[in-house]
Amino acid sequence: MDPFIGTGEHGHTFPGATLPHGLVQLSPDTRLRGWDACGGYHYDDQSLLGFSHTHISGTGIGDYGDILFLPFTEELKKVVRNGDDQVVRFGSRFSHESEGASPGYYKVTLDDYGVMAELTATPRTGIHRYTFPASSQSGLMIDLTTSIHERKCLMATIKVISDTEISGMKHVEGWAPDRHVYFHAQFSKPFTALLEVEGKNESSVNEVASQNIRAILQFGNTKQKEQIVAKVGISFVDEAGARMNLEKEAPRWDFDLYRRGAEERWEEELSRIEVTSADETAKTIFYTGLYHTMISPTVSSDIEGEQASPDITGMMGQYAHGNEPSHQTAHIYNLIGQPWKTQELVDEILCRLYLATPDGISGNEDCGQMSAWYVLNSMGFFSYCPGIPEYSIGRPLFNEVKIRLQNGKQFAIKATDNSRNNKYVQSATLNGKILSSPFFSHQELLNGGVLELQMDSIPNVRWGSRD
Repeated sequence: MDPFIGTGEHGHTFPGATLPHGLVQLSPDTRLRGWDACGGYHYDDQSLLGFSHTHISGTGIGDYGDILFLPFTEELKKVVRNGDDQVVRFGSRFSHESEGASPGYYKVTLDDYGVMAELTATPRTGIHRYTFPASSQSGLMIDLTTSIHERKCLMATIKVISDTEISGMKHVEGWAPDRHVYFHAQFSKPFTALLEVEGKNESSVNEVASQNIRAILQFGNTKQKEQIVAKVGISFVDEAGARMNLEKEAPRWDFDLYRRGAEERWEEELSRIEVTSADETAKTIFYTGLYHTMISPTVSSDIEGEQASPDITGMMGQYAHGNEPSHQTAHIYNLIGQPWKTQELVDEILCRLYLATPDGISGNEDCGQMSAWYVLNSMGFFSYCPGIPEYSIGRPLFNEVKIRLQNGKQFAIKATDNSRNNKYVQSATLNGKILSSPFFSHQELLNGGVLELQMDSIPNVRWGSRD
């Protein structure tokens, strides 16, 4: 799978590290203003502002981008503005050649500082590992003021606890009108901290509060390839919750341990569906889509159970697939007895409007909805109407799909003589019983079994018709 799918054009996804439905989404931010800043990152950009700990996947309205970290050497440098950004900010240039992303992991080299940044996560804690060059002034900026779409910071606080710990809070008026986010960070190397308020240094203080604050941490000398690990607990409840989340979920300093844990967690979830196909591109799109469906909704409670309150286009004719309210349209032909037209449309959408590239999603990904359409339809069916526990059969992309159900049973879809040209269903059986209409119930899926579809290149206008 490829987390960069959807980060270009108007997909608005992010490539960073998160777990299934995790509270933390630790990802690079390259722009803050404009429609294509909704995910914080856009594939066209060549500079980044840092790594923030909260993101929303694929929406058309932006928020979050909280608690921004930027490692640096010597001195902070400002970078060119990306997209609709109007303010020149600190950051670094980067290239896609140094980037890498997989479920639960992200890496990139900050070209202006020679620092390689690696990110992973537990459900409520972001884990950073920075590999520094030899430098006499290696440091890290923590910015509590910036956010995606520049949401108003009503108040923020930073408190230096020791030479390896720092905490803080951010109160934001954004998409949610009264949102609080708290952090507690620990570092593997001691630092000296300089706190800034409204752009001015506050010497000899360990705690500040204002609408515009930053902390500059200085680690002093670093040797060539010296690594510094930062663990950052996040909470929407309070600072004690952020610290508890960190201590319970990430008590050790082993970055690779948490990376393996994130990879294993994603493997467990993604392996619930097994697809068989010679088309590796379609499999990449499928599993990336499945990955995107599992980012949202996110957990909002702390590890101890404390909960915050109230916070929590492609075009074909006149059909806009990037606008989700029309996602049932292709399956309407099944309802009027012309399922071969559903099969044609589903095939065209699957193969034309989903690509294994950063611009491979034809509209806002919207917290997994665009991906959910692909995942279901590529398996051969779709839940066309919320509230009706029934599936509509379309055109399967894969020769065989196996779904491991939570009740321990398995539901399989087998498409015989399936190919790119053989997109029409000739006949269907469910557990050996002939299906005369292109529908089956959710209960039949839960019961387990096998849906078998015979495919051909010529429409069968008799199967599923009302005649």
